[in-house]
Amino acid sequence: MTPTEIFIQDTLLLLSLAATGALVVFSFTRRIWPARTSSEWEKASPRERRRWARNRGLIVGTLYFVAGGFWILFSDQFVVEMFESDQLKLLANTLKGTGFVAVTAVLLGWLAMRSLREVVTTEAKLRVSEEQFRRVFEHSATGMILISLDGKFQAVNQAFCHTLGYTAAELVGIRFADITHPDDLPACNREIQELLAGQHEVLHVEKRFRHKSGRLVWTSETGSLIRDDQGQPQFFVIQAEDITERRTAQEALRQSEQRLRQIIDLVPFYIFAKDREGRFVLVNQTGAQAYGASVAELTGKTDADFARDPEEARRFREDDLAVIRSGQRKEIPEEKITAADGTVHYLTTVKIPYAYASAAKDHILGVAVDITEQKRAETALRELSARLLQAQDEERRRIARELHDTTAQELAALNMNLARLRRADLGSRDKFDTILQESIALAEKSAQKVRTLSYLLHPPELDTLGLPGAIREYAAGLARRSGVRVDVTTAPDLGRLPREMEIALFRIVQEGLGNILRHAASETAQIQLRRPDHRIVLEIQDQGRGIPAETLAKIQQRRGTGVGLAGMRERLHQLGGHFELQSSPAGTTIRATVPFPVKPA
Repeated sequence: MTPTEIFIQDTLLLLSLAATGALVVFSFTRRIWPARTSSEWEKASPRERRRWARNRGLIVGTLYFVAGGFWILFSDQFVVEMFESDQLKLLANTLKGTGFVAVTAVLLGWLAMRSLREVVTTEAKLRVSEEQFRRVFEHSATGMILISLDGKFQAVNQAFCHTLGYTAAELVGIRFADITHPDDLPACNREIQELLAGQHEVLHVEKRFRHKSGRLVWTSETGSLIRDDQGQPQFFVIQAEDITERRTAQEALRQSEQRLRQIIDLVPFYIFAKDREGRFVLVNQTGAQAYGASVAELTGKTDADFARDPEEARRFREDDLAVIRSGQRKEIPEEKITAADGTVHYLTTVKIPYAYASAAKDHILGVAVDITEQKRAETALRELSARLLQAQDEERRRIARELHDTTAQELAALNMNLARLRRADLGSRDKFDTILQESIALAEKSAQKVRTLSYLLHPPELDTLGLPGAIREYAAGLARRSGVRVDVTTAPDLGRLPREMEIALFRIVQEGLGNILRHAASETAQIQLRRPDHRIVLEIQDQGRGIPAETLAKIQQRRGTGVGLAGMRERLHQLGGHFELQSSPAGTTIRATVPFPVKPA
């Protein structure tokens, strides 16, 4: 080909490449390389930034491709064919190389400037970010600290210094363990090790620092581990909030709740609270023990989970719902509950609605008093009253029969003798003396019977001799009538006692000695009356056959006891005393104790 043809061919190819490159550059610059400000670049998402960077690289590559095309078109053959002079050929090659180098330099320079500008921008932003962090660090209202991997303070802000009373210079360089409460170190070190091991991303712990003044300061610490670009740990950044007041309030609340729990557990009442579903949210030990469970076991459960009698659980549930629905308190004078051991208890219960962790009064609070003993006492009192009335009737009948069968007959005989005297011949002295002697004997016998009945009803020696003398007189009379020898021992300084006390103790002696005669088959008995430690103690002992075990068990359980023992207990109960009964095949002992704090007159 001639030089002209080669020139034309290269020129057309060059123009085609230039047009293609210009078209590509124009198209890409218009579509994907609009002007990007710093704010736009900061606001763009990572995906948009990657797309912009990719498109810019594509544009730069296209431009370089065009420049390379020029280099190829102006080949050595073209220069040889185009220029004959060696100087022109050298000049053309020089210009061609210089142009390519210039284009390459421009592109590389542009890339370098872009990179440098981005580095400078990044450094400026980093400085701004560091300045912002420093300001946030220094002026944060929450304590902030930087801790090295070996546990030393690297930096602390003013809030943290104010919390602990130290200056920054005093804290930086020392280990945080040096001012941490020893009891809190294990948990804190465990959190740090787990953070270093990557088990979690955030550290959270509550612990105590020692204030410069020596007092303890509670802090809630939240922190994280800072790593470098290679993921290697660098230091810890931690926020420390002073929660001393909160922990103090929590501790005060805990102690208050503990004291409240101790109080309600010591109270011998059933105290409980239930939600709308009937679950216990509060119960004391007395209430839990009724179900044979602990407080923890019963909390969250219902009556139906523990009640032995389903009917009782159903009734409790109905009463609870009635209180919640009506919003009114309900008093239940008497209700029955069967304990875990099968024992039946009777309660007087009050239930009131109240709000628990919400505004609605959808819970009930209940207090129940165990009235089982009171109910038993009332039953026993009614039975005792009935037996006493029966005993009174029996005693009246006995006295009436005694008066009718003996005294009345004797008085009738006396009346007949007196009538005979009125009709008798006064000249017969012997007959008169005989009738008179019989009349005198009948009168004395009747008088003795009346004195005996009067003595049994109320011994006059109590008024004249006091309790010790009355007991000795009664024991001596019993010994004469029955042959049972009774030894009486009384405290020399006993003195006179209140009238009610003397009567009660004397009646106990009467009943005790009467039981010995009727049941013990003992030939001897001992009575002791002492006054130890502001008390009056009366003991009656015998050496008889004792009370059978089955009968003794019934007496101790107050089931099926006679009027005598029940009367003894009742008399002592009225005086604030108590009654004891001990028995064995070797004999029986009755002990009555009555408080007597003042000195006898």
